[in-house]
Amino acid sequence: MKYVNGFKVDDDGTLQVGPPPITHYVMGLPFNASEGLVIQLNQPESLGDVYVGGVRVGPLGGVYAIDETPSTDIPPVNTVLPDTTGDAKVGATLTTTQGTWTGTAPITYAYQWYSGINFIVGATNSTYVVQASDLGNAVICRVTATNAAGGATATGPGIRIVSARYNYLTNAGVPATGFVVAGSVSAPNQVRINETDRDGVNHAGPLSRMRIGDSIFVGTQEGIIALEPIDVGDYFIFDMVSWPALTDGPYDVTLGFN
Repeated sequence: MKYVNGFKVDDDGTLQVGPPPITHYVMGLPFNASEGLVIQLNQPESLGDVYVGGVRVGPLGGVYAIDETPSTDIPPVNTVLPDTTGDAKVGATLTTTQGTWTGTAPITYAYQWYSGINFIVGATNSTYVVQASDLGNAVICRVTATNAAGGATATGPGIRIVSARYNYLTNAGVPATGFVVAGSVSAPNQVRINETDRDGVNHAGPLSRMRIGDSIFVGTQEGIIALEPIDVGDYFIFDMVSWPALTDGPYDVTLGFN
C-alpha cells in the first residue's frame, strides 16, 4: 500500500474505501481506522449535506456516491417504415402500421398524424378519418417507438387527398385539360384522365401512383383498375373491371389507394 495526496491506494493505484465508523479526516473527507475512505452508496440527499471539492458529504461525514450498473438495453431502431393505407378522399379512414423496429422489448408506440406539414390536433391513434381541410394535402403519420433505453421516430409515405373537379364526357377520345373521358366501342371499360383538372391543378403525381386494384371515383361511381395504368404524357389510361355509362357533366374525381 501507499499514499497519494493523502489517500490510501494499493500497488495498482486503486483507492481504498471502507465502512464507518469515521475516525479522522483528510482534506475534509472522512476516513476509518484502516485509512479507507468512508463511502455510502445511493443515499438520498438529506438536511445537513455539504459539498467538499464537488463531492457530497453527509452530516456525519459519509461520502455519498451512486452505484450505477451500465444498461444493456438497446434503444429502438426502425428497419421498415410505417405504411399508410386507405382511400384518398374526405370521410375515408386511413390506417398506419407501426413499421418494423429492433431494440430491447417491450417497445411502445405512439402516433401523430399530419396534414401537409401541420400536425393534426388530437389525431394520435393508428387510424385517422380524412377531413375536408385535408384536401390537396399529403396526410402522413409519424410513429414514435420507445423503450427503457430511449426513443426514435419514423415517418412513411403518406396519402395525398385528391378530390379534383373535372368535366366528364362519354365516348370521347383524348381528354382535354380538365376532362375525364370514358367508354368507346373498342374499349367500353377504359377511363382516361387528363393530368390537369378544370381548376388548373396538376395531379400527375397521385395519378402515377395508381395500381391494379386501386379505385377511381367519378362522383359516386367507383371503378376498380384491372390493368396496369398507362402514362401517355398529358393523361393517363385506366382499364377498369367495369364502367357503366354516366351522364356527361361536371364531377368530383377521387383516387382511392386500396
